[in-house]
Amino acid sequence: MDESFAEYLSLGGFFPTNSREPNAPSGSRSQVAQLQLDDISQEYFDAFMTDPSLASMFTPDLNGFSQPVQAATPSHGITGMSQSSPSAMESCPAFPPSSSEMSHPQATFSALTDAQSNMSQQPQVDAQLQLEILRETRRIRELELSIMEEKRRAGEVLLKQREAELALVNANRFSSHMADLLQPPYPLSNPSESSVATSPLASYVSLDNLPASSSPDLSVDGLADPPSPPATTAHDPGPSTGPRTSPPASEASPLIQEPSPSPLPSATQSKKKALIVDEREARCLRCSKVMAKLLIRGSRSELDAPCQLHFQCEVCEPVFHPRTTSKKRTNQLEDTTLPTLCSVCTRVQGQGGFVSKDRAPLLFTVEVICIPCSHKYKRCSNCGGGSSRAGIGKWRCKELFEDNRKTCSLSHARLGTRDMELAVWELPREGQERKEFPAMLTACETLWREHLLSKIAIPEVLEHSSALTSFQDVQQKIIARGFPGRVIFTQQPMTPLHRTYIALTWAKTRPRRDKSKPQWQKSADKTTDEWIAFNTRKSNVFMPSDSILCGMWFVEWNIEARTLMIGTLTMFDRGEIEDRSVFSYSSMLLRIFDEIEKHNAEFPEDSWHPPEHLWVAPKGAPDPMRGRLIELIQRRLGFLPVDEYVSRYPNIDRTIFGPNSGNVAKTISQRASVDGYEGLNVFVRHLGNDIKVENLKKMMTMELAKIPKHVET
Repeated sequence: MDESFAEYLSLGGFFPTNSREPNAPSGSRSQVAQLQLDDISQEYFDAFMTDPSLASMFTPDLNGFSQPVQAATPSHGITGMSQSSPSAMESCPAFPPSSSEMSHPQATFSALTDAQSNMSQQPQVDAQLQLEILRETRRIRELELSIMEEKRRAGEVLLKQREAELALVNANRFSSHMADLLQPPYPLSNPSESSVATSPLASYVSLDNLPASSSPDLSVDGLADPPSPPATTAHDPGPSTGPRTSPPASEASPLIQEPSPSPLPSATQSKKKALIVDEREARCLRCSKVMAKLLIRGSRSELDAPCQLHFQCEVCEPVFHPRTTSKKRTNQLEDTTLPTLCSVCTRVQGQGGFVSKDRAPLLFTVEVICIPCSHKYKRCSNCGGGSSRAGIGKWRCKELFEDNRKTCSLSHARLGTRDMELAVWELPREGQERKEFPAMLTACETLWREHLLSKIAIPEVLEHSSALTSFQDVQQKIIARGFPGRVIFTQQPMTPLHRTYIALTWAKTRPRRDKSKPQWQKSADKTTDEWIAFNTRKSNVFMPSDSILCGMWFVEWNIEARTLMIGTLTMFDRGEIEDRSVFSYSSMLLRIFDEIEKHNAEFPEDSWHPPEHLWVAPKGAPDPMRGRLIELIQRRLGFLPVDEYVSRYPNIDRTIFGPNSGNVAKTISQRASVDGYEGLNVFVRHLGNDIKVENLKKMMTMELAKIPKHVET
């Protein structure tokens, strides 16, 4: 029996063949089994204990045999046996082995092998569980990163607020010492060494006093804790060359005992620091093609941030769905998947951005200019617009920059709230006999030409129009065809019942350094008899001196048809059309009422009636500008297309709005369009069957009382 038991153990491989006590008596099987159970490997025993199927399939017997259990219960399993006492183990049910089991132990060995294969399925379940745990861990990590990003942005906002507070504190300190700067502490003698060293000027760091290897620090710490000023020594300009001794402490000025204020850079220095521009080339990472030029703006510390350019051209990496982005890519620098748009023509050049090497936020701004636009346009800083961070000025054609100057040749006069005067004239009757008439026509032509060049010869039109694509197209198709006003203002009326009036607005020239108040601010009580707007006075001077022409409107009055055709030389100036057009129009309409009153008083049997229809016919503008102009006329000014207007008023003859209704309409219709559109876009507005001059004056009084919010009275 002992030999069969040993053979079974060696074949099954579950218990070791040697025991702790090899000299134990063979007759005590319970003791042998107990010793063999103690020698079980901990690894196999743990696997055996954690697998329920294996625990319920086999139950070892105290005699050293193992057999299948008919109904697995906790009391017959290994778990129950391990928790029981030795007396309970001896009471476990045991069946004597049969002769077949003793002669064929391989059957029992195969059963154990099947049990071990069932145990191999457990790692697969554990792998799935671990995968789920990894996924949840990744989600938690993503949430943590998003929270950290929000904290970083909040920190940037707090940092900017802190910088503003520090700048305000330094400015207050600087202003508190301005009076002391103007009056030195020793007015009758040379300042001493100590007074110079501790004066407010000495505490302000100058770029000239800095070492050559140092650079000004623009960080918040640099503003809060400024570097100490360099020591200076004052010398007597007299014969003695030795340094002057400082006065006793008791005789020192109170200014010396005060702590020196923190250094505040001058306006020029801070401007230089804030407007550093670094020009680089954006090259494709794949084909090394130069995509665009990059104008990087920021302070020196911002430009020195470690970063790497990561751009790909549109050929190597097509951009199928470009998202709508702003020209200012301040908050989008680090997104290399965004499309790279040219700031001038707004065309997609590829995609890319800047990658920060230390994962710190990039605070500089980038302006992208494609290669064709860099050869075609140039920025004029005197034209206004933009900002110091994104670039000041407007992009103009390079042909407007004479002798490679930095500013264009257009007028840069700042009108603002200057003193203005407006006069209404009937042409050509009241103008052709005046000696200033040719100069007035030249001023009108200059205003017309500069207005067209400033509104049409720009990238927004040339890069998105099929008819005008270059500065040469503007010159040949518009400017070279001549000023239409020379024909309109010099040609005699079509019939005696036609009148042409113009309203000229002149602005007084003013030196840039002149800070005196304008004349309109000195007049408290204004009436419509002398004033038209808050800063515009009525005038009877044909061409005032020291003035520039800033506005010109004209109307052609068909007395018989009761129509007014209105036009302007600055048709694309939105502010002129929306804001100041009412002043010129009301002044010309008031002049028409005066003519009606005079004529009806002289010829009561042939009375004239006020105008009833106001119409306009724009032509000559390129397609994108024409669409904007038509939208402005309909939406803001309340005009209707002529077909819709005639359908509302069926008693009106449509021919009174045709090209043969007057000289102005005829001249405009004969002028060729830049894009081949030869028709007239006629829009009409109904003025009323019987408008009165009292209502017109009431409206002018209301307009006179209006003062823009940004204007200081």
